[in-house]
Amino acid sequence: MALFENSDVYTQKTIALIAVMQSDSLFFEFVYDVFREKLIMRNEELSDSDIRIFFRDKQLQSEKVAKWADETIARLGRCYKTMLMEAGLTDRSSGNRKILRPILDKSLEDCLLENDMEQILHALTGVR
Repeated sequence: MALFENSDVYTQKTIALIAVMQSDSLFFEFVYDVFREKLIMRNEELSDSDIRIFFRDKQLQSEKVAKWADETIARLGRCYKTMLMEAGLTDRSSGNRKILRPILDKSLEDCLLENDMEQILHALTGVR
């Protein structure tokens, strides 16, 4: 809590995104599988097709996700794009969004490492 209160707005937004990633495993998988891979490959664009491919793969892996309506998946995709944009990880373009490589505060990095949250750190920074 002290880290959040003593951080700048950008770091606070990142902490809020991390909280969502911790509470929503599907969103974590999206950030880890899609966003992280984009950073690793130095691909600076997040497209709607990236989101559709992610959900199509999840539909093949999970009977529960396979039963979701197309509109549910479309809403989730829009929500994911909005969360990344609000956290400052993409721009505000409609359609394809430019990925903005995050610069994490050292105290936030240390906190993630101290709390065994390396996967979240890797997801946000594009580390293998």
